[in-house]
Amino acid sequence: MSVEQILKSAKAINAEQVLLEAGKTALMVVNGTTRELTKTQLTPYDIFKLIAPIMPEEKKVALVGQPTTEFLYRLDGVGEYHIFVLKESNGIKVVFKDRAFKANRSDSGDLTSALSSTQAFTAKPMMAQPVMAQPVMAQPVMAQPAQPATQAQPIQQPLLSPMGQPINQNVPPLQQSPLPPTVALPPTARPAQPITPMMGQPAIGQPDTIALPLANQALPIGQPIPPPPMGQPLPATASFTPAPDNTMLLDEQQKALLQGRPLQPITPLPKPQAFGSITGANPLPSPLSPAQSAATAFSTTGVGINTFARTMGVAPSDRQRFKQEVDKLLERTLKMRGSDLHLATGAPPIVRRFGSLIRVEGEQIEIEKAKFLVREILTDEQYRHFEKTGDLDFSYEAIGIGRFRGNVLKQNRGIDLTFHVVPSEIMPPEVLGLPSLVRDLTTFHQGLILITGAAGQGKSTTISSLVDVINSQRAMHIITVEDPIEFVHPIDKKSIVNQREVGRHTRSFANALRAALREDPDVIVVGEMRDLETISLAVTASETGHLVMGTLMTSSAHQTVDRVLESFPASQQNQIRAMLSDSLRAVISQRLLPMADESGMALAAEIMLGTTAISNLIREKKTFQIPSVIQTSRHLGMKRMDDALLELVQTGKVLPQKALDFAFDKKGFEQATKRI
Repeated sequence: MSVEQILKSAKAINAEQVLLEAGKTALMVVNGTTRELTKTQLTPYDIFKLIAPIMPEEKKVALVGQPTTEFLYRLDGVGEYHIFVLKESNGIKVVFKDRAFKANRSDSGDLTSALSSTQAFTAKPMMAQPVMAQPVMAQPVMAQPAQPATQAQPIQQPLLSPMGQPINQNVPPLQQSPLPPTVALPPTARPAQPITPMMGQPAIGQPDTIALPLANQALPIGQPIPPPPMGQPLPATASFTPAPDNTMLLDEQQKALLQGRPLQPITPLPKPQAFGSITGANPLPSPLSPAQSAATAFSTTGVGINTFARTMGVAPSDRQRFKQEVDKLLERTLKMRGSDLHLATGAPPIVRRFGSLIRVEGEQIEIEKAKFLVREILTDEQYRHFEKTGDLDFSYEAIGIGRFRGNVLKQNRGIDLTFHVVPSEIMPPEVLGLPSLVRDLTTFHQGLILITGAAGQGKSTTISSLVDVINSQRAMHIITVEDPIEFVHPIDKKSIVNQREVGRHTRSFANALRAALREDPDVIVVGEMRDLETISLAVTASETGHLVMGTLMTSSAHQTVDRVLESFPASQQNQIRAMLSDSLRAVISQRLLPMADESGMALAAEIMLGTTAISNLIREKKTFQIPSVIQTSRHLGMKRMDDALLELVQTGKVLPQKALDFAFDKKGFEQATKRI
């Protein structure tokens, strides 16, 4: 999961804001209601990995010396977000605020000004400070009791200059001039005490502000300030109600997010309407005048910063709509207990269920629709890689539905997408149908364990189950290299699990393996051993004190050994045979078959252990005898694929004809099934 995937998923359902907080699931606010964005709780390390790549370096430095920081982040094709980061005792809290919602408000308030200070994050009250009149400015006009109007007289008290020198007062009196125009104080300049009403007059029409002369127009020296006419209030200006603290500028959901309080659902506002549907009874709102905008911007009642009133909205883009359709198809695939979903240009959606392809109801995928969908699902970097190479593996998480391993490729008719279902939970080996001795393989401190089988036969599920056993029972440093990451391992167990994805975190499997040898690992997991360099590094790592687990696309144990040996040139054959015979601990070859009652898939596994007999066969170039040694070593827990298939038939889990299709010795297997 990345920030891009989170924001794209939130945008697809018009989420206003997203909160990431340690110890909790990711949350989002949609139309005033709170929803879970992910099912798993976030750790401080998870949040750091998400926010660090997009945070500017100067903000990282600033966060070291202060508790909060904020910055803008723009994601192409999605929008612009205001991001607030707050340090807490248990880690950091991050709030993503979609700036598009601010643009839809009918006022001119700016939420970022209220969140830019520490008080806004911690909800500590901060009293508004009055604006003090500067020495160069004339004194404000204060309401005085009514006095009879008198002719202006020269000042009788001696005047002093700024340097303390007396000023000659023998000057003719200046003519009285009218008061200069006035301006209204900003809202924060409201006086602490109410204005005293004029003598003999009720406090009717009492203004909410006071007037000041303009700064560049001082009163003439020697002229008294005339009071306002008898019985009239001071000039009215734009009224306002002061906010007791900056948190009043936040809506209740935002304050709850920032203060860590439980979010309370609020009554959602009316559903946004498209521009074309606003007619007659729903006219477009009239624009506010500058004075009205200034007044409502500081109002805590009515239309202001607190109110996220959206009288009209923008319908989701086509790409977002296509993505929602795909999420529904993925949800339907899970309900059908399917394993894969195929979306090919020119064909309707197809689901693989228990090994068979089933067409589901739906429109054919048009090429433009497929392009929009690919652009919405992939990150910018992934999309550039796809455009360059024509195919790409990726991981995809549908919010509230599940996690999937995806592949996209260019083909003759356009684009084809395939989604493979990743189970939501990591099952123990026994639940998967593996023998109990497989769990014991996790106790090795070094060596090579290979999980093999064709594509879609549960190799990733098995290897993730073994990693989870180690993570639960032993304090180890585990590094996985995958393409892409499928199962996400928790980091709150005994081990440290660092998962790296090829293309996103490292250039290749070989590059990650070379780096892993210098990263103090105990266990190294290789998602797929594809080439000579990767296989060579994996074997070398298994000989240097590390437990290495990897996968290969082979169908049996002895084919796996031959595949590893034949990857090396003839000049290195003797060396690799000696290395592999010493480091190989086990080979597990898997095959999934549809169950007889069509309730799921049954696992048949061939087990080969790295015993002394197997090591001798590898060293002496007699790998063709490996099946015979496996058959004669059943007391040690070894098992051939044909024997595993026969057990499934004997227990009634699999039909004989289905098992016969995957048997190596078909004649012997058919005879064995007739004796059942």
